[in-house]
This record gives sequence, structure tokens and C-alpha cells, in this order.
Amino acid sequence: MRKWITIGAAFAAALTAFVGGGAPAQAQAWQELTQKELATVSSIDLARKVLKSETIEDLRRASVNGDARATWLLGYSYKQGLGGVTKDLRQSYILSREACQMGSPRGCDALAFNLVAGNGTDKNVVEAARLFESVCDRGIASSCERLATVYYRGEGGIPKTLGRALFFRKRGCEIGSMYNCHLVGQMYSKGEGTEADPERAQAFNARSCDGGYGRGCFYAGRIIERAASRNDPAAFSSIARYYEKGCALEQKDSCYNRGIIDNEGKFGRPRSTIAAVPWMEKACKFRSNDACYNLGSWLINGRAGRTDGKRAIELLGPLC
Repeated sequence: MRKWITIGAAFAAALTAFVGGGAPAQAQAWQELTQKELATVSSIDLARKVLKSETIEDLRRASVNGDARATWLLGYSYKQGLGGVTKDLRQSYILSREACQMGSPRGCDALAFNLVAGNGTDKNVVEAARLFESVCDRGIASSCERLATVYYRGEGGIPKTLGRALFFRKRGCEIGSMYNCHLVGQMYSKGEGTEADPERAQAFNARSCDGGYGRGCFYAGRIIERAASRNDPAAFSSIARYYEKGCALEQKDSCYNRGIIDNEGKFGRPRSTIAAVPWMEKACKFRSNDACYNLGSWLINGRAGRTDGKRAIELLGPLC
């Protein structure tokens, strides 16, 4: 049936081109996804991006015509219930299998995710791991990350092997996943799958921070902070750089720790609660309970440079 529709659709497309003077068809959104996006961006973000300008029917027609990328995205839409379709894990599994058979690396990635979770099919972690490794080798970071998790936890009869987990997280980092770079840094911090190495931990977290992953900024700054003397002014610029970038990326702990430096007068900074207030306000906005508590308390006792009982109650009330 799909073959008959494909031939019919191809004939219709050719006829349309002939009648319209042979003008080239406009590229569709899923065809314009870059290799970097396909390698590192989450499926849900890519699906949402495509569905801003394309419909489920567009994806369905392209899938019938053998478009592997459209088939993968259609299957993922069924998995999440996107674009107006009813969530259907069985259909998601079938379409991910078809996309993989058509040669789509992201289709194979989706198929492996369905297999490892048992979405619409029997759970098969061993087969999922085989697919994840193959797709990781083809440069898809999410497969490297999930395979690393299989080894990190020891899932589905596959023994826990931290060295393998570290290897695949490094591979994901090399592909361009800043989250994986952060996870590598955490493994070096804890000595998981390798000897503990704070310098390498800091370097991987710094790499993830520079790539725009806020939590990496927090850990990159915190590792330096813990190793430095609190009275060493030379440490301030490095620590502040990571915390301030993390805060700009809306990472609450980065804002909070940056504020604490001013509040406590660390690393040669003059002790100033007033200077800490903007950092605590940002941390509180990003849902740091500790920051909201500090800010509320300072607004009561005047350490914030002003008193504001109403605002203090708004901040402290939810914490009671």
C-alpha cells in the first residue's frame, strides 16, 4: 500500500512541476535541520521546531514517500503526542523502526530509546545498547549519553561498567553535547571509572560552561573555589567568571554562590550584603529557596539597604 501511494505521489508531484513550469519545491523544515542540530539537539526541541512551520500531515505524506527524517519525526510526535496527534507508543515504535531501516541515524536512536524503555514493544536493553553504540559511532550524542547510562547503572543484564560509561560520555562531549562534557567532569570529580582528578573535572565542566550549559559553569567555578584560599584575591576573577556566566544562563546555584562571595567578603572582595542582593534576587527568581530566604531576611533587618516587609513576606511565606 505504501509503495502504491509513493508512486502515485511521485506522479502527482511531477505533474504539478510540469504544470507549474518546473519551479523547484521549497525545502521543508525537517530537511533544513543542520548536522550539528541532528547531532546534539534533543528530539523534542527538533520536533517542536519543525512543527512550528509544518503539520503532522506534511510529515505523514513525506513519510509515505520514503523520507526517513520525516518518518523519525512523525514517530517521535506519536511518542509525545505532538502536533495534535494522540500519544501512541506502538505507532511511535513502528515508525522509529521504519526510519532506522530507511537509514536515519536519529531514527535508529529513537528505535533504541523505545527498546530500552519498552515503548510500544518488548523491552530489550541488549538490542538497544547495540543500536546506541552504532548510532553513537555515527555522531549522535543522545545515543552516546543513553548508552553511557546503561553502563553507569547496569541495566537489562548489562553489567555496571563505569569505565565504559566514561568512554561514551567523552564521546558525546566530543560530538558537541555540553551536558555530556559536564557528566564527564562529574565522573572525574568523583573518581568514577577513573582516578579522581579535580583539574580534569574542572576542565570538562569549563568546556560545558563555555558551550552554554549552566550547571557546568557552577561546577567549574565551585571546583576552583574549593581549592582556593578564601583570602586569595587572585582566585576571584576565575571563580566569578564561571558563576556569573552560569547565572546569565539562569543556573540558580551560580547566582547564589556569586552572591555569597560578596556577602561574606571572600577572595579579597569587600564584605557587602548590598552587593550580594542582585545575585540573590536572580537566584530567587530561578527558584533557589536559600536565596529567597536570605533576601527575605535581609529585607526585614535592613541589610539589603532597605526594609520591605511586604516583599519579605512574599519571599518567606512559601518557605514556611
